[in-house]
Amino acid sequence: MWKTNVKDFNDAIVSMVEGFNKDNAHNDATFFIFDNNALFNQVLNAINDAKDVPDQTKVYQKDTVFEICSAYADHGDSLAKIDQDDPSCKHSVNEYFWLSG
Repeated sequence: MWKTNVKDFNDAIVSMVEGFNKDNAHNDATFFIFDNNALFNQVLNAINDAKDVPDQTKVYQKDTVFEICSAYADHGDSLAKIDQDDPSCKHSVNEYFWLSG
């Protein structure tokens, strides 16, 4: 469901930008659209498939993308300790692709 929502949102952004400059009404403005969703999906799929992983994301492993150690799951305001290493966890908190609480 969320993939459909993200696609719908991205399509709405593209439509808005295209409509904004319809008939060259704002030809003094330049717009750039960068699809972060496509980039994140490419990185996550590469990690999940363990192939063609970009050098910049080799620190992330399948279990640091799709699973989170319970010691880090409820981090509250501890983002200042982004390099913390809990001995009960296999990885340091900064090795996780995504951490939300």
